[in-house]
Amino acid sequence: MNMYEPKVGSPERTGRFKERKIDRFLNEVLKTEVMKLLRQFLRWCGLSTANSDENFRKWLKDYWFSEYARRRKVVDSSAFEHVFLGEMENGKVLGLHNWIRFAYLEARGALNYKGFLVERQDSVATIEFTWNGNGKPIGGMLLGSSPEFEMAAATICSLLRPGANKCKFFYKNCEVIFESHDITRHGKNFLSTSFPKAGKTCRLSQNLQQRQKPASGVPSLLGEMSISGKWKLQPLVALLLCFLMWRISSGREQQQATDHDIKKVVELMQKADVNAAGLNDTDFNYQQLRGTGSALKKLGLMRKVNGFKQNIFRFVSFVSKSYKSKPTVKAFLQLMNMFEPQIGAPERTGKLKAARINNFIDMVVKTKVMNLLKKFLQRFELLITESEDDFKEWLKNLWFAEYARRRKVIDSSAFEHVFVGEMEKGLVSGLHNWIRYGTLEASGHANYTGYTGKMSAAMATIGFTWNNKVKSTSSMFLGSSPEFDMAVATICSLLRPGRKKCKLVYKGCGIRFTSGHLERNGTRYLSTSFPEADKVCPEYTRAPELGTGHNETQIRKGKLDMGKKEKRGKEKQKPKNITDADLQEIIELMEEADINAAGPNDALFNYQQRSGKGNAPERFVTFISDGYLKKPTIEALINLTAMYQPQLGVAERTNQTKEEMIEHFLNFVLETRVMHLLKQVLRRRNILSTSSKSEFRGLLKKLWFTGYSRRENALDTSAFEHYFVGEVYEGKVSGLHNWIRFAVLEANGDIDYKGYFPEKTIVSIRQKDLETIVRELYDIDIRGTDPSKFKFNYGPSHQTVSGLHYWLTYGLLELNNKAKFEEYLGEINAPAAVIKYSLGYSTKPRGSFLLRTTAEFDLALYTICLVGRSAEGCRFMLGGCIIKLVVHRLAPHNQVTTAYPKEAICEEAKRE
Repeated sequence: MNMYEPKVGSPERTGRFKERKIDRFLNEVLKTEVMKLLRQFLRWCGLSTANSDENFRKWLKDYWFSEYARRRKVVDSSAFEHVFLGEMENGKVLGLHNWIRFAYLEARGALNYKGFLVERQDSVATIEFTWNGNGKPIGGMLLGSSPEFEMAAATICSLLRPGANKCKFFYKNCEVIFESHDITRHGKNFLSTSFPKAGKTCRLSQNLQQRQKPASGVPSLLGEMSISGKWKLQPLVALLLCFLMWRISSGREQQQATDHDIKKVVELMQKADVNAAGLNDTDFNYQQLRGTGSALKKLGLMRKVNGFKQNIFRFVSFVSKSYKSKPTVKAFLQLMNMFEPQIGAPERTGKLKAARINNFIDMVVKTKVMNLLKKFLQRFELLITESEDDFKEWLKNLWFAEYARRRKVIDSSAFEHVFVGEMEKGLVSGLHNWIRYGTLEASGHANYTGYTGKMSAAMATIGFTWNNKVKSTSSMFLGSSPEFDMAVATICSLLRPGRKKCKLVYKGCGIRFTSGHLERNGTRYLSTSFPEADKVCPEYTRAPELGTGHNETQIRKGKLDMGKKEKRGKEKQKPKNITDADLQEIIELMEEADINAAGPNDALFNYQQRSGKGNAPERFVTFISDGYLKKPTIEALINLTAMYQPQLGVAERTNQTKEEMIEHFLNFVLETRVMHLLKQVLRRRNILSTSSKSEFRGLLKKLWFTGYSRRENALDTSAFEHYFVGEVYEGKVSGLHNWIRFAVLEANGDIDYKGYFPEKTIVSIRQKDLETIVRELYDIDIRGTDPSKFKFNYGPSHQTVSGLHYWLTYGLLELNNKAKFEEYLGEINAPAAVIKYSLGYSTKPRGSFLLRTTAEFDLALYTICLVGRSAEGCRFMLGGCIIKLVVHRLAPHNQVTTAYPKEAICEEAKRE
């Protein structure tokens, strides 16, 4: 901002340093999603021919940073300087339409705010101010927007609505009018100014989410717009522009869909798929593996149908008439023959085809499946319209927009490739829909050649020929409706493009979806999208013989038979040991699934200094966000840990409230993805005999909440209390290996953080004692000076803290100025901390805990180590470091006595 000369008439500053600053600014804004959308929009409109990031960067730099003479005398201005920074001339302020620049000058006393002319909440300001004595009677600026958003909006409005053609749209639910003007110098047009003004209306709504999302048709840009009177803005482009302006103007980051979110919505769509085929609607006959087709000829099982050799036993044995009459299926059957399947041949056009496309879209959009898709896309800001017509147009552009697959003629679309299939040079391309395949097979145009890989009730990977064109491997859902296939492919192509990146479950089968795109004339199109079976997928119980069909009833019966055999042999099965490789794979899956783990903005840890430098001035856990503490599993853990009596030798408290809180805590953690993974691991290792939730819950309660006597024959402890709560006995802290518990205690002033002092004896002093005395005591210790020469008021005798390995407890104590940090052990960025602290009058010479993990992650991790690795302990990679866990049990009933991370080794991990 300070690289410019703001006075009009004075030559503009130049130099390499300024150029580097401009380039750095452009490099950063071009990384944003806003600028990526802007580039796509401009190329679509034909406003920019930049075909690479570098070319677009040059175009944008030329548009905004080209310098010119504002008053025809000296080169003294640019669009960027005028709009974002402001200029001064003859006692007046020109430009300056950016709120960040305004705030910067105001904070330094260079700018004086006079008042507002129009008040539009936090959307757009129309105000009066002075800058170094120069007046600005009317100044307009968007509020809370990013530089890239303002630059993108001004770019679009200045190109599409220059001069008197006002550019109108809604920003934060208030109408905004952008006005832009050009200036001509030496025959070249430059952007002179572009600024917002408050419109007439602001919409009121019931909640923030509604307030941030513009209703369909709000921006006038969605109306009829033209460039030089020759081009009309297409609906999809208009939606893209609306999406660009809303997505960033909301002032928050876009929510990212997790794998769990995708699996959940697919599960809901499967349940809502009323147009899916039932058991009496169709049947799938897998027969032989692909490559054994020659046996059919020897057995005389080939016949000619419509001039093509065909296996007399089809893969899709039949499709019932009642199923074909379902609304979406009927519309699909009417549409699929309207396409030209030959790649390289111009695609068919006409009113009938257009009418059938519209009819198909009308039918699918009415279904519950598509309603779920619409809500899902809106939730993750991939669709901003509430209008059903706009949603139809959106689907139509995604699936039916035509393009040249081989860059020659318009011959393809996403729908044609995925649902209908194409042919090229003797090969079949696409065709991933079972209804289309079954129709071709029934008419004699497709010939099944066998299955590849697993045989599943959910999806098939098969080989076939179509009019003698070969498809060696094609995969498709089985029994699903057209709208279900389209909805799933839409989600995966938008959120997880690429090979096998989209993970979901269909009919109990693990699926990985592959989606691909291609670019034509600067526009990105959906090229393909299809499912593939993952490792977890229910199979037929035996390879079917020729001529025998197997439906889902037979599959379920086969699974039941297998379940009976498993049950009969269960007594002979022993729990399987967990290998190092298995353990590492499990940890990585749990780490990915631990969506409640604390992020960089949720908690801060301050190691500060090593021992020998005195007390650290600040806490170890310096910050934990309120939002993180309110997460269900975190809040339940904090409430539960407060119910325990930490003194060993004293019988543990038991009451109905405590029991209810234990159940409440388990209810929350058992619903997490981490615990679902743990359950699968324990089941596969024969530690759980069934997949029932009750057995799993019972095992966790037995391992973690069963009380036993650690001291003096009193039921004074449990694994949960020792690990998550911490205990004290005779001046020592035992356990407490959870960072959240640690932070809570620290914030409450119960913990005094000491840091780590190797091979030194540190006397713990309460916070109320003078800090100077603490420093003197430290000096005595390291010099070996006789402590009797000094007198200190320590209060009651000190105790050593036992346990307390939970980081959050410690952090919350430290937040209340009760902790003193003197040194840390290990890497600052390690996923585990080993420190020293005091809890009340008890000390913990060496306490450790994992950092940022959730209660469910810790429970799952130590449960695995307890049941599968208790003898040798656990060693694995986490956060780029080698973590070593220690686990001990108490004979004869195998209660957990302690479990904690011994160390985190990061340098060795780097070498490995």
